[in-house]
Amino acid sequence: MEILGICSRYCCGLYAGKVLVIVQISYATRALKIFDRIDAKHEKAITLFNIAMRYKNAGELDEALKYYEKARELFLIIGDTSLAKVASNEIRDIHAENEKNKYS
Repeated sequence: MEILGICSRYCCGLYAGKVLVIVQISYATRALKIFDRIDAKHEKAITLFNIAMRYKNAGELDEALKYYEKARELFLIIGDTSLAKVASNEIRDIHAENEKNKYS
């Protein structure tokens, strides 16, 4: 009986974590639409970056890469080279991780 309780708590924790990521991305996606309507480019770029981080932390590297690239592009358009560099570093890290996984 104790094993069942441990398994139940462990599995629920995993699912709860996944659900939380999905909810966070859902709200962030809604925010992107608002930022588009009001032409808030910096806020949109930050939100794209945050979505990318959520995907990366969830192990969804391909999705993370897409959002980091969009964020970097927008950071460059608005002239925020510091955050564009941070996004570039994340993109580099994902490519390195994908290469490592390719040969594992």
